Amino acid sequence: MIRDQPHGADLLVEARRELMEEIFPDIGSENRYKVLMIQRAMELAERELHSDRDIENKLMEQLRLLVDTDTPESSLINMLKQQLRDGRLDASEKLYEILQLIVAFKLKVTNPSKVSADLENRLNSLLAQSS
Repeated sequence: MIRDQPHGADLLVEARRELMEEIFPDIGSENRYKVLMIQRAMELAERELHSDRDIENKLMEQLRLLVDTDTPESSLINMLKQQLRDGRLDASEKLYEILQLIVAFKLKVTNPSKVSADLENRLNSLLAQSS
């Protein structure tokens, strides 16, 4: 898709900078918490915009292979749930590995400082495999 300049992510960065550098210092104490909450929400949205769709797609592809289907994501999740209920994946080391990486991927967006170096390396390795 052809995007206009500047990109939405760039606008978000600039809006957050403007909020914190120009507006926040002049905010009264009654609204400081609200502005900080808005700033954190903007920061999270920014990380989501920059999150690596290739890794996310690779993780979903690994789940598709595990569940043995080529259905859309919503159906895939339902099939995975059913296989879990049926006990078909109870001893699956591959499922455990995929779930760890999915959690690490989501944590990388919501709270990047909490992702261990090992999981970060495994996510990067997954990305290298997809290239």
